[in-house]
Amino acid sequence: MPPRFLGLAVLALAVTGCASARPYRVDSPHNLEFSSPELKGGFLASAKVSLKLFFADDACELTYQGSVVLGPGDGPRQIGLPTDRAVYARILVETHSWFQNRAKTRSREFRFRPRKGFRYSVAHTHRKKSYGTRFSQTQVRSGRTSELSVGAWEDCRPRVTGLGPSRRGTPS
Repeated sequence: MPPRFLGLAVLALAVTGCASARPYRVDSPHNLEFSSPELKGGFLASAKVSLKLFFADDACELTYQGSVVLGPGDGPRQIGLPTDRAVYARILVETHSWFQNRAKTRSREFRFRPRKGFRYSVAHTHRKKSYGTRFSQTQVRSGRTSELSVGAWEDCRPRVTGLGPSRRGTPS
């Protein structure tokens, strides 16, 4: 590879690496699967789905832990969530059409307290401009699965920490 192309490749990698969100890294046993099987990009369009994770305390104080990002063709990701605290999660779907020079962002949020002996699944679906999120839990011992609700955190308005001084406020 000629040096000028190598330099451009390194520059592009550095810019895209710095622009991405902090990756989620917690050393808990994997108990959550995050997937987006129908996510598609194209020649003049791009799409990605991000799962932003926060730990929550009883006073609605959220601490940002990191993000898990899925792009077109990415398989499911296994994530470990601790079972000793509540989790607030926000799913962001970002699409961009280069031909129309238009970007859209949609979000869904939910909170729950992971329990020992359960596995969780968050599946984002997208079909012809229709978006959905399926959130379920499976009891490991019996294999019984039940749907959990996805919706806003209505009983309190959370405050966020861990994003730095310029990004305090509600989660985004």
